[in-house]
Amino acid sequence: MPLRVLIALILTGSFLPEFRAQSAFIQFRAEGLASDSLCRVVEQEIRAQTGWLSVRAESHTQNVLAIFPLAQTFSADQIQLWLEPHGLWLKCYRSGLVGETTILRLEADCENNSSPQRE
Repeated sequence: MPLRVLIALILTGSFLPEFRAQSAFIQFRAEGLASDSLCRVVEQEIRAQTGWLSVRAESHTQNVLAIFPLAQTFSADQIQLWLEPHGLWLKCYRSGLVGETTILRLEADCENNSSPQRE
């Protein structure tokens, strides 16, 4: 499923209400994510960790969106550790609650991507 379709489903509330109420997301740019095959590797790397409900990476935007249960916690430092072996660098890290926090299309400069962070 393309990232823009996943974002549209989330923004329109097409997920079940209980899924929205109990889920959080992270989104970030993975600098160096230049091919679809590398996207699949990144998705598999993140999914291999415990707790992820959905992960989607796109090479043309270098954006990654991942959804996980509220009971789980993940940090930018953890994600960076998973990306480094693949020569990628985390940028523009954001997090929020599914259905409450707006998911943005992250731009390369990240300057205009400000929003509340989930701690």
